[in-house]
Amino acid sequence: MTTFQLVRSGSGVLVDGAYAPPDPKNRHYRAYLTFIGGGGTPETAPGGTLAEERTAGKARVDALARTRSAAAIAGVGAGGAETEALAAEARHAQAQIAAGVDVLEADVPLLSARIGASGETLDAASAEIVAEYDAAVAAWQQIEAARVNARTAVDAAGTSAEIDGIVDTINWTQAITPADPANFAPVGGK
Repeated sequence: MTTFQLVRSGSGVLVDGAYAPPDPKNRHYRAYLTFIGGGGTPETAPGGTLAEERTAGKARVDALARTRSAAAIAGVGAGGAETEALAAEARHAQAQIAAGVDVLEADVPLLSARIGASGETLDAASAEIVAEYDAAVAAWQQIEAARVNARTAVDAAGTSAEIDGIVDTINWTQAITPADPANFAPVGGK
């Protein structure tokens, strides 16, 4: 039987002990909403030691980062190796076009499939894909920097309230350093 526990800060739930952010796109959170819609009552996650709170806080940070990373690459392709292969083909096509060399569809099968579906020219499609990929990589780098730095801040937190404040106020839009408290909202009136 699946168990649902409210995270103390109210910013998500534990589904069978794994953190699920409050995002309707998350299948675990949807299961939780179905559970509540059916009249279920979730438990409240027990408070633990500070070390346990830190571990849970870092798991929340990681889950939030995964959700944001998936959204960052959604427009480029399937993600992972396929997205990288598509971007590599697009860069290859751009180099060939710039050198005045004909690009064969067989040399760029992923790019050719996308062109066939959209009707774009090879030049326009490759430029668009490279721009989308570069933007996704830049967004991922920002997300990863924020994730790493939030985890570091959670490790340095002295109370559960500080951990919740850090996780709930992560600045995902800029690369940050662990020593920069301006990237997190004040906790406890500090």
